[in-house]
Amino acid sequence: MKKKILMFVYNNFTRDARVMKEAKTLVDSGYSVDVVAVLDKDTVASEKRDGYNIIRIQRNPIHYRFMALMKKVFYSSSNSNTDKKKNNALQNVAMYMKKLASYILLPIKDFKIKMTIAYIFLSPIWAIGVLGLILMLAFSIFHLIWQGLVKSLSFLFNGVSKTILALIIYIAYGYVWATSLNKSKYNRRKVELGKKIKRTKQKHNKKSILRKRKIFRFKNEVRKFIIRSFKKNKNKVYNSLRKFLLLFHKPLSFIDFYIKAYKLMKDESYDVYHCHDLNTLPIGHYLKKKNKGILIYDSHELYTETSNTKRVEKKIYAILEKKLIKSADKVITVCDSIAEELVERYNVERPDILMNCPPPIILKEKYNLIRNATDISEEQPVILYQGGFSVNRGLFNLIESMKYVDNGVLVMMGWGKIEDELRAWVTKLELSGKVVFIPPAPQNDLLYWSSSADLGVIPYQFVGLNNYYSCPNKLFEYIGAGLPIICSNFPELSKIVEGYELGCTFDPEKPEEIAEAINKVLKDKMELSKRSVNSLKASEMLNWDVQSVVLKEIYKGV
Repeated sequence: MKKKILMFVYNNFTRDARVMKEAKTLVDSGYSVDVVAVLDKDTVASEKRDGYNIIRIQRNPIHYRFMALMKKVFYSSSNSNTDKKKNNALQNVAMYMKKLASYILLPIKDFKIKMTIAYIFLSPIWAIGVLGLILMLAFSIFHLIWQGLVKSLSFLFNGVSKTILALIIYIAYGYVWATSLNKSKYNRRKVELGKKIKRTKQKHNKKSILRKRKIFRFKNEVRKFIIRSFKKNKNKVYNSLRKFLLLFHKPLSFIDFYIKAYKLMKDESYDVYHCHDLNTLPIGHYLKKKNKGILIYDSHELYTETSNTKRVEKKIYAILEKKLIKSADKVITVCDSIAEELVERYNVERPDILMNCPPPIILKEKYNLIRNATDISEEQPVILYQGGFSVNRGLFNLIESMKYVDNGVLVMMGWGKIEDELRAWVTKLELSGKVVFIPPAPQNDLLYWSSSADLGVIPYQFVGLNNYYSCPNKLFEYIGAGLPIICSNFPELSKIVEGYELGCTFDPEKPEEIAEAINKVLKDKMELSKRSVNSLKASEMLNWDVQSVVLKEIYKGV
């Protein structure tokens, strides 16, 4: 009987080459493999690929649902269909508010205070506003902790003061309304005779009537003021609330994924739970706990030191990893430096090293795909950067270095959020003739595109241990394509680039030094050709056929 493996990956699983290769290798070795990933607009809920099944989970965490509800309430149009939806949304909010109110009101004995709170919580339309204001106040405190005191001062003065003022006005309005009620009348509403007696007395009490009229007028004025303020500032309220909720986007999204994955897979029994990166380790841990089986933690990077995580996040991730890594039966990572760091931090058995190398491809000829897609002449060497365009990858310094390069064109083959900023930087430096952007190549054709360059560049900056210890996919892709390589002077990159004599290293913070490395490698054609041959020789060892044997041995051991 085939052993069943369940893999978890927190992405849409369309470009994750490492997980795809691992899944296919295990299927070819006779295992049954299912992969749980994230569903988005570009993917389908389930599919079969290369013999393994992909199950995708819709990402719809609680803050997404809450913001959708707020959007309906704030921006619904006045036609009958949207009014019905709006009313349903209001009723749902009111139901939750009533439950909350029942717990709060139970121990309170003062009638006026009780009715003030009841007014706030049981009024459906205002319940939403008050809930939003309370959340804004709560998130402002987290914002202070998250961003630090200095960055939060303007936010606190502008946001929280207005929030508190609005709450005071609204609570005062509720208290005025509560004082207009008579406790004895309220307690005897269920008794018809008592109601009639009360009404009769009120008819002859002129002072009571005048008082009620004043209160009624005051209530109307306050209500009109609040409605006008709400209509005028609803965009600010909605956007502020959205901004605060997104501070917790990551943890809320992860929790949503864990809950849905657990519900989906808790009744299925698997022999191995294979979790790719720390963000999927919790679900593997809990499924192992419920159904037994083997837990494998595949750490693609030093997750607690990734450059896009905040200080508080890093601390939380470190606590989480420390607790969960010891429940793993086997730990895998991508390089020696990260393996040693995990051992030092958590006192675990040394992880197995599984490098993310591409499958071996025999390049029978020199391809010219990049030049065919651009206007680069044969006389100009192609300097290639391929992969994601994101901060802390040294791309601005790499572009600036082209001012000092004697001969060559930098080709930026990839995608990312900062592409517009990079293009603007090229324009500002007047380097349009020396820097070209092209779309990313399909994964299956990537090495053919890479091989049409003359030099590969990895200019990562030091922004944490994860970048410092990085051994990125593009390193092995350049090697598989037979390219000479220049890279940042980081330990794992230097070990391969200098160890196999593929090129040289540089300080990624100095554009002039990057340019010097480029000129040095491209200047001597004989030396350039030698480094290209060395790269192809290195690819005989650094390819997936070799690494797949490591993966199979790991699975035999568990």
